[in-house]
Amino acid sequence: MQHDRFKSRSLVHEAWRNGYSEAARPTALITGASRGIGRALAEEFAKNDHDLILIARNAADLENCAAELAETYSVAVRPLAVDLASPDAVETIVAFLNAHNLQVDVLINNAALWTAGPSYTCDTRDTDTVIATNTALPQALTRALVEPMIVRGYGALLNVGSLAGEMPSPGLAIYGASKSFLRYWTLSLRHELKTYNIHVSLLLPGLVNTDFTKGFSTNRWNTLRSILACRPETVAVAGYRGLLCNRAIVVPGGIARISYLALKF
Repeated sequence: MQHDRFKSRSLVHEAWRNGYSEAARPTALITGASRGIGRALAEEFAKNDHDLILIARNAADLENCAAELAETYSVAVRPLAVDLASPDAVETIVAFLNAHNLQVDVLINNAALWTAGPSYTCDTRDTDTVIATNTALPQALTRALVEPMIVRGYGALLNVGSLAGEMPSPGLAIYGASKSFLRYWTLSLRHELKTYNIHVSLLLPGLVNTDFTKGFSTNRWNTLRSILACRPETVAVAGYRGLLCNRAIVVPGGIARISYLALKF
């Protein structure tokens, strides 16, 4: 079934290359790329012959990830350690790109934080950091990098949202609200950029088995993770293919898709 739908990986990549980059190898910039979904997305794009610019906070994890992907897939991988919650994060990223004369063909806004507990008890500094990382950062980084795509007449943008943004999320209210913002902004941006040959897709994973989802340590949460969580690699494959096909919303995994459809009724 998948072979019929996507023909073959080589044909998929040929379509991507012909439509979205004049370079010998397109370049994808991924935030939050050292672990979890971001790490899996980096590997999926490297596997499909993309050079990478990897952005994350932990320099050691980032360097290890970059070295492994460069050796395994023979692509150029440039890591940049940045605290993405800092006010000058986007300025630092843009300066890095300019200093190395790098062109970004694909922007993947994946970095995210959460704070757990009733929203009225959360530390204000923590909630401000979550909001800055999950909403202000992708908006500012997109604004900085999408203008060259408009001028070139091609590009692609993948925003990593969450099913938590599709429903009330008690205990994760700030995170869920930030992902709800990302949903509506992404779909609006998709409409705004459709005349410029720029793909814009929203990736909506449900529960994923990563360190990120280990923030709750209750028995109930761990049971849910063991039953419902999908692998980050599954999310990455769906995200790559969905962006390639210019789908508006990509929901990876059978359980997540059932949950998403159920929320629409």
